[in-house]
Amino acid sequence: MYVSKKVFISSIVASSLLFGSVGVFAAGGIEKIQAYLNHGIKFQVNGASWVPKDSDGVKLAPVVYEGSSYLPARAVAEALGAEVKWDDDTQTIYIKSGSGSSNDGIPYKDGSGSSSGGNTSTPSNPGSGSVSVPTSGGAYKLPGNFDPDKTATDLKSQAVTLIKLYGEALKTSDVSKFNAYVDGNIADKNGDRYMPGRDYSKKLFKDELASAQKVNDAATIAKYATTLTSVSSSDVKVAFDPYKSDINASFSYSFFPEDWDAFSSIYVYLDFSMTDNGDYVLNGVSVH
Repeated sequence: MYVSKKVFISSIVASSLLFGSVGVFAAGGIEKIQAYLNHGIKFQVNGASWVPKDSDGVKLAPVVYEGSSYLPARAVAEALGAEVKWDDDTQTIYIKSGSGSSNDGIPYKDGSGSSSGGNTSTPSNPGSGSVSVPTSGGAYKLPGNFDPDKTATDLKSQAVTLIKLYGEALKTSDVSKFNAYVDGNIADKNGDRYMPGRDYSKKLFKDELASAQKVNDAATIAKYATTLTSVSSSDVKVAFDPYKSDINASFSYSFFPEDWDAFSSIYVYLDFSMTDNGDYVLNGVSVH
């Protein structure tokens, strides 16, 4: 079965950290932003190390903007065996799954996460369609010396919770439970260190929800939502190697539901920022 995802392009363009959606251009075209190249991020595709390169074989570094990292659409799509076409007249990128297809257009230039401390509650209920969420504000914390690989396993329950919350919201269009999760687990903007804040995660979730509901019929949404709310911990895998630096840390998870098209998969991203105290606080989550 297939569920259409309007934001598929943003899912393959974003390649680490929070994996947020592609920034929306201003009405007339391009919007100027200030971003950075992060040469320290590593990638794995289907369990194997992968180095993104341009058409000349030069290694690409992801662009980091507002807590999200981005790579050229073609670089990631080709690694996944997808077909990419560029229509210069309409300024449209077309992406289609399947290997052995030609890739036309501009090749790489489109158009020229063990928790401890803090909030230690685990707002998840694997295997059930109902999700409990925290009722008080706080921030999910990791100690400064946390082990990335062990923590990636420990945080899987959070990914399960977020997938369930997304499924419930698809059914009801009610985002109150997700908002409660954000308020209970994500640090709001504070201090000199960059943190996107709770409203940013809420907006990403709401936009993702609206996009999925807009391009799918009610029956498909209902079946897909039921699949998501039935997810268990054993169904969810660590998607990419966890990332940790003295500035931030990130964890990613994937769920490939049976009997659904590959593009109906779900990815969850948890992004942490190091505080002045040396610990790490959850500053954003994303479900795609």
